[in-house]
Amino acid sequence: MKKVLSLSILFVILFTVFYSCRKSDVQSIRKDKTTQSGLSVEEGKAYFNQLDTSAVAARQGKAAVKMWPQWANPYSNANGKGQQYIEVPVITERKRTILFLDKEHPAGDEDKKKQKQSAFQTLIVFKDRNSQVYYRIVSYVGSPAYLKRHSYNIGHNRIGNLDSDFDGYLNYSNQKGEHLFSIKVENGRAVKRIGSKAASQQRNTVARASGGYEVCETWCNEITEQFCGQTTVTVCSPATGQCWEQEGPEECWYETITVDCYEECYWVEEEEPNPPCYDQTSPSGYCDNLPGDGGGEGNEATFGVDCSSYSFTHTSLANWQEAGLNKIRLKWVWVGPGRDQSYPREMWIDHVVYGLPQHYANGQVITPGQAANIAAAITDQAKILTYQRFREEPFEAESNVITYFKQQLQILMVTQGGTAGTTGTGSPGIVFRNEQRAFFGTRDCN
Repeated sequence: MKKVLSLSILFVILFTVFYSCRKSDVQSIRKDKTTQSGLSVEEGKAYFNQLDTSAVAARQGKAAVKMWPQWANPYSNANGKGQQYIEVPVITERKRTILFLDKEHPAGDEDKKKQKQSAFQTLIVFKDRNSQVYYRIVSYVGSPAYLKRHSYNIGHNRIGNLDSDFDGYLNYSNQKGEHLFSIKVENGRAVKRIGSKAASQQRNTVARASGGYEVCETWCNEITEQFCGQTTVTVCSPATGQCWEQEGPEECWYETITVDCYEECYWVEEEEPNPPCYDQTSPSGYCDNLPGDGGGEGNEATFGVDCSSYSFTHTSLANWQEAGLNKIRLKWVWVGPGRDQSYPREMWIDHVVYGLPQHYANGQVITPGQAANIAAAITDQAKILTYQRFREEPFEAESNVITYFKQQLQILMVTQGGTAGTTGTGSPGIVFRNEQRAFFGTRDCN
């Protein structure tokens, strides 16, 4: 971009444009109070550095989002359920904003522009009661009415300390910048958890593998990213008339990544009509669905195995690690034609040993945390295949169902160079844990 400017006004324009572009980042950098019950800054830094986010993302096939946590401005707290966290403002390489579109009361272009400009991000490091550590990037997006009431300055909000009149959305992402879920907030209270499009599609597939009835909602959103770049200006001397090019001010603009609508479906068991509860201070977004815990909203089939269920350790064989799992739960409900009859099935499986190499032949290392991620994901896949296989056979013998599940588990583990069986190497060093379930599980045990 080229402009003709006089030297006398160049500095003013440089300062004005730079300040305008970074206002949404600067407003979130503020002094916060730290409670005694939360994580300290030192703990938050240590845990964050241990996660080695760039390496984790690279192993998963995508570069991590470059970020600069503002550790000098922490907000530390605990959510009362054995989970501590620290939240700090964060500046990322690209600021991604998700706007949920209201078809009945659509926002105008100017309102949407203000929403993007006022949105800000924080980094949250969580530690659960089992000392498992997770982190999320949270983007705060206020509604047009809320923004106007607060003069478009909302950077003082934190997940555990929202304005009593906060209306809008909190969008949660992982280290790769991928949208995980959003929390809809009304009058400072979480009222709805909205899965990402990818998670919702997965959830819909899993839910339909069991009996019950389906409730669906359609969500539409616009995803944009803010980009900033240096401009080039042409400067002319009033005295000589000579002109030359030099570096100009930084300018920022928004590019629309996608505008999309998707359907999120919930499969509800008639005998378990518990109302859902949402909590923005949990990395899962649910009140009773902390890492390492079961419970929460919905059908068992919509919950995944948490990676904290596994404790992989090096056992008796070279280049081999194993983990044992007890209390694996299979549960689904067959509902007959017309929904006039139903038959619930539930069974438990003990003493399954998972084995994986510590590194592949190509040199790729599999850490115990990564092995836990693999085992949890495969267990979920084996469950889905089992539900789909027997959803039309409500009276199949339990032994046949369990045998089928174990066969699928072994087949899937082989695809990752591993094994699953009742004994493994038989090493006394194998650590057994009980299966823990959470909403689609937690896959952050890297």
